[in-house]
Amino acid sequence: IEDDPFQYIFFLMIFIFGVLLADRNDAIRYSGIQDWGLFFLAVFVIYTHKFLMLKGIASAFQFIQHLFMFPFIYYFFKISRSGLIQKNIMELPIAPTIINYIGNLTLELFLVHLYVIIFIPKLKLPFPINIIIVLMVTLIIAASVKFLSKFIFFHRHIYDENNLVQ
Repeated sequence: IEDDPFQYIFFLMIFIFGVLLADRNDAIRYSGIQDWGLFFLAVFVIYTHKFLMLKGIASAFQFIQHLFMFPFIYYFFKISRSGLIQKNIMELPIAPTIINYIGNLTLELFLVHLYVIIFIPKLKLPFPINIIIVLMVTLIIAASVKFLSKFIFFHRHIYDENNLVQ
């Protein structure tokens, strides 16, 4: 399931789901403990299935993980609007900055993460250091790609304006 072309179809489905959530942003409301319960149910199903797959069980049903990503994302979005999250996390001065920074890097993160994930296991670092290194390296490279793309676009735009043929 994770091979071409399904992974791209799944990524497109998640992208379209994000567009749908953004379109219905104002209508989506936090509903209390039931949202937390459904969120943790989705987490439980996804990670139980991942565990079973590591044991060689239920590999043919990998689509379960993909299907449950939709309720996982939806209920994560809903609980992010809870008073607990809004007061305890979003009111921290750095939290919105970090969330916006990572949100603005999503394309670049997607573009570079596979190359980082291929390289890091060769270092044979212990867990959780390997995860921390993957995240840091991915963020640094993604930020560099974003900076370079803006730099190139800006300079190309200036060049085009200065060299217009009239």
